[in-house]
Amino acid sequence: VYIARSAQRRIMSVGLSVGSRLPAFCSSMGRVLLAALEPQGAQALILASKPCALTPHTVTDPARLTELLEEVRAQGWCLVDQELELGLASLAMPLLSHRGAVVRSTCRCRCSACRPTPWWSASCRACRRCRCSFSR
Repeated sequence: VYIARSAQRRIMSVGLSVGSRLPAFCSSMGRVLLAALEPQGAQALILASKPCALTPHTVTDPARLTELLEEVRAQGWCLVDQELELGLASLAMPLLSHRGAVVRSTCRCRCSACRPTPWWSASCRACRRCRCSFSR
């Protein structure tokens, strides 16, 4: 559930506002939160949500989603490219408490079309700084 959002004028509108909900299985923020759960709990939620494709890039196979969640756990961030909406990529990282527990909020950066550019590296560093300062 989004509790705050700052809309910017741009070519593509994501169409989210306070109270909006996105499917956890195909959004970067959702995958970060699913990855914070025990693997069995995350898998149960994925199966219960009955993932369906929103774009040709949406991963819906529960086994593959489980693999992706393992990657998110290992790397500490999630990048979703055009799974939620064509042309939309998003990056999310967990915000951790001082005890290392995931807080139900993330730092996200979005752009249209995912390309490995310095922008992603800078966004990743900014999210990590935000996460580090929050956890102190």
